[in-house]
Amino acid sequence: MSFISQLTHVLLRLAFYTPSPLEVTPEQAAEFERIYEQGLRDGVITYDGHQPKPLFIRYIVENKRVVVHGSNHNDIQRLEPRNQTLYDGRIVNAVFAAKDGIWPLFFAVLDRQRLNGSIRNACLTINRHRNRKYYFFSVPPHVEPPWRKGTIKFSAFLPNRQRRLHEVN
Repeated sequence: MSFISQLTHVLLRLAFYTPSPLEVTPEQAAEFERIYEQGLRDGVITYDGHQPKPLFIRYIVENKRVVVHGSNHNDIQRLEPRNQTLYDGRIVNAVFAAKDGIWPLFFAVLDRQRLNGSIRNACLTINRHRNRKYYFFSVPPHVEPPWRKGTIKFSAFLPNRQRRLHEVN
């Protein structure tokens, strides 16, 4: 790694959240596969694993052809485009989902009803070969913690086709 790459990595780590590389044991992988396969059969993933859910979500994202949507609304049956506001204030008709196991968690547990003002978030991917990601999450000042229970929806990554959702409880 060049000096410039090392310096860039250090500076980005100071300002952004940088997760450690995903490392799972063969036993953890087997447990995650069992839970995921059972969820495919049942239509909903009821997480009963011994590892933290975020580790399971990251594993599935990195090992399956899925995208992830995080929401406070657990009654979503299909991901359908709706009006959304982009970072620059433009309105688009879209579905926000990511091939990422961390970013959607922010939206799953963020209770926007408790906030006044706008939220800011970003995910920068530097050097795709190393899958090095840097996350930024910001919420306006608040009186109560702005967090609540949320839902993660997995959707098969099938361009231009109806997507079947699998929810993690």
